[in-house]
Amino acid sequence: MALTAVKEEEDEGMLLERNDESEALNVLGEATPVPPGVVLDKLSAVLSTGRARLRFVSGRSWGVNGVVFNTWTSFRCDPDGSCRLVDAADWRTGSRADWAASELQQLEDLREKAHGLPCAASSQPSVLRPRHCRRTVFQFHRECFKKKRAAAKPKAHSEMTIAAFLAIVKERLTAEGQLPLYVKLLTTVKNGAGRTEMAKLLAGYPDLVTKIPMPKAVAKPASQKPQAAKEVQVQQKQQVVPSKPAETAARPKTCDVDAEVLAAFRGLATTAGLVRLTLRRARPTQRLRLLRYLETFAQGQVQAKRQVIFCQRSSADFSDVVEAMTARLPHPGSDSLTERLAHICAVKDFFTTFEHDDREANDAVSEQEPNILAARAWNEGRLQLAMEVGIQPLFVDDPGVRLAESGYVRRAKALGYAVSFDDLH
Repeated sequence: MALTAVKEEEDEGMLLERNDESEALNVLGEATPVPPGVVLDKLSAVLSTGRARLRFVSGRSWGVNGVVFNTWTSFRCDPDGSCRLVDAADWRTGSRADWAASELQQLEDLREKAHGLPCAASSQPSVLRPRHCRRTVFQFHRECFKKKRAAAKPKAHSEMTIAAFLAIVKERLTAEGQLPLYVKLLTTVKNGAGRTEMAKLLAGYPDLVTKIPMPKAVAKPASQKPQAAKEVQVQQKQQVVPSKPAETAARPKTCDVDAEVLAAFRGLATTAGLVRLTLRRARPTQRLRLLRYLETFAQGQVQAKRQVIFCQRSSADFSDVVEAMTARLPHPGSDSLTERLAHICAVKDFFTTFEHDDREANDAVSEQEPNILAARAWNEGRLQLAMEVGIQPLFVDDPGVRLAESGYVRRAKALGYAVSFDDLH
């Protein structure tokens, strides 16, 4: 019986390491056309938190490579304004004619920020070949090291030490019978004189003036410094710490929500601003799902009764808040994550990264405590945009604050929303 050889299928990791980019693109699937904001958000993440970043320029095109969350990410902007970003998928935008003015301005701002990155002379490697990307970064930094080392070598040879310079001066002045001038120069150098003072003494010898090295400051003996001056300096240093009130460090800081949170999104459509603010650490597909869901409220009629429900809980779990929200939805859908993000303004989402398959990764408690004020300001801005969109029902979850006295309530009442409190203890 003849045996038939069966070729083992290559996994995604093997395909992504092949030199054939077309094979790797089959793994990613077809390119996904997305709004410019999706690509710009991911580019902003590369420039802000990425590692091993390099900038590439080819004619009128430019791009950036970097590692974000252990994934190589590549961005490229073509002359017609169309952009392509590749990470775990292939995201592409339309040409410049399809962009809003605010999006074009954001792209220009990100380009200026990218100018601060080192620029590689080589062509931009595809992130579908991670080994090639790593090799490009390594070669770039190796070339930079070689250039620095090569530039340092001539300097080391051309510099003359002060001892060698004094030896040349001594030989020259002794031969011309100017030994007292040499002694005066030697004394000046020992007292820490600079090049200006040395040049004045050697004014009659211009060839020696050009050879004057940068003298190192000669430290004065410790005995020359009065002991009383030392004691005064010690006392001044000891008085620096108690001069600051102890309560200054513990004084709580306030955050201007409108200036520090909302101002960056006022140039966008309200729904787009809410999506960017809510899902600042999420995948583009999750942003698209939320955007489509919010558009149903933006296009619908304004409900007669607008209400914000504040969930008061201490021992209750966050899942109880989700259940309370689901019970009030007229027609709950299958996308539970999108519904929760749209209807519940939870401060915990500030510390959450939304990963593949809608998994949620939360920051450690030690990282959350120093940033709780920023998280509450972020959540308050999120509530403001959600009310402007007209989402109903709308919930607020912030178990660490007195909701009745918070800025949440003031903003809800300012927009004419009814306020109620749901006790989940």
